[in-house]
Amino acid sequence: MNSIETSETPRVKAASCIDCIFWKPWVKQRDENSKFGDCRKLAPRNFQIHADTPQTPQQKFVTKFPSTNQGEWCGQFQPSKPEEQWLQHAYEECLDQAVYLKKCIAVTKTPNASHEPRK
Repeated sequence: MNSIETSETPRVKAASCIDCIFWKPWVKQRDENSKFGDCRKLAPRNFQIHADTPQTPQQKFVTKFPSTNQGEWCGQFQPSKPEEQWLQHAYEECLDQAVYLKKCIAVTKTPNASHEPRK
């Protein structure tokens, strides 16, 4: 719990790749219990492949989107459903306002020479 959260603070569902608008699951999955896919938020990147087989003894490079697991997350998450997008935006706005109010309260509690009573 951070400094502005209380026990009454509502929790927003964790933002993971499976709920992101930019994440595309692979058609063929290796494991039924864990899904993998590609993050298409940014441009494809070069990845080095180590090919230690007799047919390809050298290293190769392939250009593709980054592969991620369904449970991973990043700072560029965008909800895939409009109602989740609105909820995420509303949560961030409330959090920003709470931080601002906390700073304002801290400023008003600091002693100021102009507010001290004269002797």
